Amino acid sequence: MPPFADVYVLAESRTEAAVVGFLTNFAPEREQTADEYWIPQHADYPQQIFRESHEVVNYCCRHSTEAQSIYWRRIGDDDPAHLMVFFTSDAQLIFGLSVSETAADQFLTELRKYAHSDIGYIAFESPPPETAVEFRQLAHRSSAR
Repeated sequence: MPPFADVYVLAESRTEAAVVGFLTNFAPEREQTADEYWIPQHADYPQQIFRESHEVVNYCCRHSTEAQSIYWRRIGDDDPAHLMVFFTSDAQLIFGLSVSETAADQFLTELRKYAHSDIGYIAFESPPPETAVEFRQLAHRSSAR
């Protein structure tokens, strides 16, 4: 398996429509990678447990400060291999794609265009920060290199 690059872009809005559109656009055929989603995500004793990704997406869109990471696997061998959404604790949304390293620049351009955002970067085996403020700072530092 070739190495993957992770492409991240700050989304224009934190809505179910934005998430569904992102998923449909970049991987119409996909499967969630988790069996359950805890609220809060990393709690020892969750307040709620969802079994389906669309349920936790709905919840996070209605609870703007709930932080959560959700991953899907593309069905098939094309890029992107994985899709990710990160609900930040400061009411924002980050889109992510895991793609072959050689396609990373192309997908960064595509994802920025799709998300109507210039705020994004490429990383390797590193999730994005938990807030949009930190994400913007990291994206700025990455573009300055």
